[in-house]
Amino acid sequence: MQGVSFLRKIVFPLLILFLVLLSDCSPGKRMEKIVLPNGLRIILLHRDSPVSSAVFLIRCGEADGPEGLTRITTDLLLRGTEIRTSHQMYEEIESLGGRVGDETALMTSLVYVQAPPETFQRCFNILGECLTQPAFDNEWIEKMYHKTRSQFTFIGEHYLWKDSGIRQILFCGSPLSRSLYNNRKRIYPREEILNHYRKYYIPSNIVLAVVGRFGSNEILKEVLSLWPPLKQNRGFRRPDVSLGVLEDTREKISLCKKSSTDRVLIGFSAPASFKNSFLSVRLLEMLIASGKSSFLPNIFQFEGKREYKIKSYYQSEEAYGYFVIEIETPSGEGFAAKSFVLNKLEQLKKNGISLEQFEIAKRKLLFELAYNSQYTLQEAVFLATAFLGKTSYLTLPSIEEEIKKINLDEVQHTANSLFQEPAVWISTGILKR
Repeated sequence: MQGVSFLRKIVFPLLILFLVLLSDCSPGKRMEKIVLPNGLRIILLHRDSPVSSAVFLIRCGEADGPEGLTRITTDLLLRGTEIRTSHQMYEEIESLGGRVGDETALMTSLVYVQAPPETFQRCFNILGECLTQPAFDNEWIEKMYHKTRSQFTFIGEHYLWKDSGIRQILFCGSPLSRSLYNNRKRIYPREEILNHYRKYYIPSNIVLAVVGRFGSNEILKEVLSLWPPLKQNRGFRRPDVSLGVLEDTREKISLCKKSSTDRVLIGFSAPASFKNSFLSVRLLEMLIASGKSSFLPNIFQFEGKREYKIKSYYQSEEAYGYFVIEIETPSGEGFAAKSFVLNKLEQLKKNGISLEQFEIAKRKLLFELAYNSQYTLQEAVFLATAFLGKTSYLTLPSIEEEIKKINLDEVQHTANSLFQEPAVWISTGILKR
């Protein structure tokens, strides 16, 4: 105990002072970027807000290890610690006006906390305890087996649980094709969960982002106490995840006789997060089918297909990306809708994107960024993801400036290369084409 006391009283304050001097905290600067000796990457963004948020982004997702193990492990982080039961932990955080949560995507997971600035540090300390001293109680492990549906909200992965059919075609043979709707195949023994936790949930595999009103020294002091210098764990390098190959069978049908609608997914391989043409694909997401003013909804309206529902979305993380157009039609019309949409995409490539469509898409994407930047949690997730991806775009305003620079020719070139080799998945109660 004397060694720990010495670290807290002497070593920690000196190391904090050294790190703050190295960070980007000169007058007029609001952001600090820090890499600790143990490999933990920290990004702190000071801004005036009634809510402060912190995100621990872990480079470990559903594609890492046995199916469902990461989801269960991340869930269990918030189900009691060596100090507090789950009930005590939630009761204390709620009494401070805060809240905590967790999310798991294919290649990343996160735990987060939000709280008023006045109580944020105390809530942050409890989240740190959850991350570094989880109980992994056997009773909660049993309960996790029966929790069947993952929820995705903050990383933008809320479609992952329902588009595994497309991922199975685009990433054949890869764990990226796993179904997330019911991914608890068995109850994992506590020791297997612990081994998974010890391998991946370590400083060198984590990014911490904090946004709002807080004290940098207090955050750093707490983080250094969570992972003392005696427990560095810096040498870990996450194994590469296989991306698989594009499957030979590009169209699959799922029979659902009880449904009154057909559901069609048309998917395309796309760039990973922050890679070349990443922002152009985001613009295409806005342009193709995001709101009534976009390309395909306009055509459906003109053609009298008002009962059709259509939207486009772009999923990406650090190593993969894919673009999906989702259509819901009356029963039996899915096959015709698929052919219709593919034909319109070919026309878009041949005839070109209109300037009006391009400008509307750009306005919508800029609005989305402005809207998300209101929320410290959204911004913390973005900062952590960007820092993990080693991109130069570390703030939402910097992304905004890059979007403004993109011209129509760039987006047209991206569309021409993106909309190749479609993967199609159709859920219908009628086999007739």
